[in-house]
Amino acid sequence: MTDQPNDDDLGQQLAAQEQIYNAAIRSDVTVVATAWLARAYLLTGIAGDDMQAAATVIDLPAGQEAANREYEQLSEAERAAVLELVGLHWSLCVKRSIELLWHVCGKLRIDPTDLDNDHVALHAATLLSDRHLVPFTSADADGED
Repeated sequence: MTDQPNDDDLGQQLAAQEQIYNAAIRSDVTVVATAWLARAYLLTGIAGDDMQAAATVIDLPAGQEAANREYEQLSEAERAAVLELVGLHWSLCVKRSIELLWHVCGKLRIDPTDLDNDHVALHAATLLSDRHLVPFTSADADGED
């Protein structure tokens, strides 16, 4: 006997994971987390990539106001780029969260289809600083500013 699922089981697992992913993406936690993530990207840009400076104000009203002003000053293309980066970063975290939670459910013999979408999204938020899940732009790869 093998631990590898057959094609039917794998298809069912992938469909169930897709449902959990879609529910987590639509959750209220996602709305809050992606707003926070966008603010983090904007404040880091303002601070010249000084993460500590951005971290000191991100949760303050002044930080939110500064991020909002920065966003308003961006061109449509720059806004789209920020939103695309936030969406990609968040989707990678949600995907990884499902993978990790699915695995532990299997180990503990818990039905992973019972995972709550808000809990999946909260777990995804704990992965935001995982350097393997932080997307980068082609400019980052080329060493450009």
